[in-house]
Amino acid sequence: GAPASYNRYAETGQRLSLNFRFNYGENDLDNMGKRDLERLIRFMEQNSGRRLVLMGFSDAVGAVAKIEELALRRAKAVERELTARGIPVVAVESYGELLPVANIDTDAGRERNRRVEVWVL
Repeated sequence: GAPASYNRYAETGQRLSLNFRFNYGENDLDNMGKRDLERLIRFMEQNSGRRLVLMGFSDAVGAVAKIEELALRRAKAVERELTARGIPVVAVESYGELLPVANIDTDAGRERNRRVEVWVL
């Protein structure tokens, strides 16, 4: 049930084990996100020539258009941090509430669903 664009990335790329997570309604990286950003930068410096795709997701709270836009803003925030450090990003996608990784009916689950996935091509 994943969107076609997600499936194309999954066929040609590899999802990294880190996710950037966000508090409800926010698109600023937290302290863990900043540490993960440093890890990702080191990885890309050691794997030059690889390309990144960022995929933003949100919880299912609110109007669909609003949560899709918030998911995109989150992915763009990560992109800004990476490009400021010289790491190119080839695509930024927003999938809103699609493809939840946790229960959407609990606070902890919704928190896990507010994420930016990093894929390497």
